[in-house]
Amino acid sequence: MPQKLNLLIFLLSLLISFFSPVKSYAHPHVFVDCQLTFVFNDKGLAGINEDWIFDEMFGSMVLGEHDKNNDLKISPAEEKSIYNGAFINLKNFDYFTHLNLDGKHISVATAEKFKAFVKEGLLHYNFFIPCEIKFSAKKHRLLTAIYDKTYYTAILLAENNKIKGLKDSKKVSLDFNQLEELSYYYGQVVPDGAILTINP
Repeated sequence: MPQKLNLLIFLLSLLISFFSPVKSYAHPHVFVDCQLTFVFNDKGLAGINEDWIFDEMFGSMVLGEHDKNNDLKISPAEEKSIYNGAFINLKNFDYFTHLNLDGKHISVATAEKFKAFVKEGLLHYNFFIPCEIKFSAKKHRLLTAIYDKTYYTAILLAENNKIKGLKDSKKVSLDFNQLEELSYYYGQVVPDGAILTINP
C-alpha cells in the first residue's frame, strides 16, 4: 500500500511540474528591446524590418568576441563575424519571429540586410524578414510576435511599431495587443504583438 501511495504522489508531482508555467522555473539570460517596421511598396507589404537592442551585459560579450579592436565601431569584417558567429544560428528558431496570416502560421525562411552597430553603448541588430502580402480585394490580418519559447532570451516588443513606404494610410491599420492565436506552452503563455490589418 505505501508503495502505491508513493507512486501516486510521484505521478501527481510530475503532472503538476509538467503543467506549471515555464516562467515558474525558467528565467532569461539575454534581454532585448525590439521595434518593428512594416515595409510597403506599390504592390503591398514587402516584409518586416526588426531593430533589436541588447542589454549591456550580453552586448558586451558579443562585442568582446567580435569587435577585435575594441573601438565600439562595427567594421564590415566584424559585422560578418557577428553574423556568422552570433546571428545566423537564430535561423533555427525562426529568428524568434512568429507570424500568423489570416489564421494560418507562416514560417520564417530567411532574414536579409543584416546590420550590427553600437549606439549609445548598446549593441543593435537590424534585419529584414521578407513577408509579401499583395494588395487585393480581400482583407488581410497579419499577427506578429517576437519571443523565445525557451525563455533564454526575453524580448520586449515596442507598442509603437511603424509603417514605412505606404502612400495611402487608409489601406492599413497597425495595433498592439495580446495575441491568443500565437499563444504557446499549451496555451498558458499569450504574447504581446503587432496586429497589421490590410484593407481591400
